Amino acid sequence: MWTGELSIALQTEADGRALAAWITSLKGTRGTFKLGDPAISAPLGSAAAAPGTPVIDGVGQTGNQLAISGLPAGVQGYLLAGDMLQVGAFPISAPVDAHLHMVLTDVDVDGAGKATLDIFPTLRESPTNASAVVLVNPQGVFALTQPFTPWQVRSPLLYDGVKLSVAEVI
Repeated sequence: MWTGELSIALQTEADGRALAAWITSLKGTRGTFKLGDPAISAPLGSAAAAPGTPVIDGVGQTGNQLAISGLPAGVQGYLLAGDMLQVGAFPISAPVDAHLHMVLTDVDVDGAGKATLDIFPTLRESPTNASAVVLVNPQGVFALTQPFTPWQVRSPLLYDGVKLSVAEVI
């Protein structure tokens, strides 16, 4: 499970109010939101330029390995250690079906356009065969880990920066 702290810089009055409304809309630790690592928005491997159409390859997958297909055949360094990916989508009915994972070792693609990835964290449920694997701007579903305490407002109506503790919803 991913956890972290979001640091949000000093805000103008308009931006501060919008941010305060969004945080309040989460209703403490009950609400969820999509979050990815802004420093890792795209893979460093060759998938950045030629991703193919990556999908889950096979049913009943569990553990720390994920088989995918739909990749450009015979490519070395398709994904590199530290690249992030999203397994699943964000349907309105079940937003927690999307999970964020990190690739732990460099990934080469075989001649059939398939690869097996070493990932963290462990798959929490077996993904649906042929469902999409998102490589650009991957996200997971997160929630606040503690209720938010409002920040200080100071003249000339600037909202002080805030820190939010978050954890992935599992």
